[in-house]
Amino acid sequence: MSYLKYEHSMNWIEEEEFYGRLGGLTGKLAGYIRVQQRYKKGTEERKKLDREVYKLEKEIYEVSQQYINDLTEIQREANEKRAQLENDYYQDVANVQEEANKKRIELEEEYYEKTKEINDKLEEDIKSVDDTYKDALESRTKSLYNAYNLFDEVTSKKEVDGADLVRNLQDQIKEFDEWKSILNSLSAKGVNEALIEEFQEMGPKSIAELKALNKLSDSQLSQYVNLWSEKYQSAKDQATKELENMRIETQSQIANLRKTAAIELEEYQSTDG
Repeated sequence: MSYLKYEHSMNWIEEEEFYGRLGGLTGKLAGYIRVQQRYKKGTEERKKLDREVYKLEKEIYEVSQQYINDLTEIQREANEKRAQLENDYYQDVANVQEEANKKRIELEEEYYEKTKEINDKLEEDIKSVDDTYKDALESRTKSLYNAYNLFDEVTSKKEVDGADLVRNLQDQIKEFDEWKSILNSLSAKGVNEALIEEFQEMGPKSIAELKALNKLSDSQLSQYVNLWSEKYQSAKDQATKELENMRIETQSQIANLRKTAAIELEEYQSTDG
């Protein structure tokens, strides 16, 4: 009788899975667990069910790990693509700007040589240097003048105990070492490199939060990493959207620079003619 019930349950799971009514691996696992609980440990039916449950749990874990690995790879590729896009944008602008600057310098030099206006340029250069000095002098004067407010009272500064400075530095070194140790522990637990780098950028001031993370169970830590990945994906989508405006703006700047260079060249040719 027990074996017939077992066969009936297995047939039911198989049929539900075939028609897609179990909801994937997790639903199938839940079905096996329900049947598993009906049999005592040590029975043949229970042993078979234990193996099926173990196999499904292992398969679910492997699928989850593969998902995390795939997501990490996608994030890496997205970061590389974003960096390349930014580099291309700025390089295009720099190239056009350099081309325009070189052309303008060549035109200016040729113009000065042909029109004998070297003295005027010299006077402009002298004035520019003089103005730079005057501006720096005025700025530094104001900076020194405003070091104290006009009506501020000059008060004596609180004395600092040298022993306190030594103790503070010792405490900083101790906390820094502990912070590094926690980072190593999280890395050993499989936290992906990108998240570790973010922790590193936050510095030792985040040690309390890192301690809390390090105390999480494996499943909780995995959940945290998954949530971080979702947040990172959202940030990546937003950055891609924002870079679209940057791309359009960069193209506009390149067009303007080319137009300016063309106008300057035309003006020189018109004057020269």
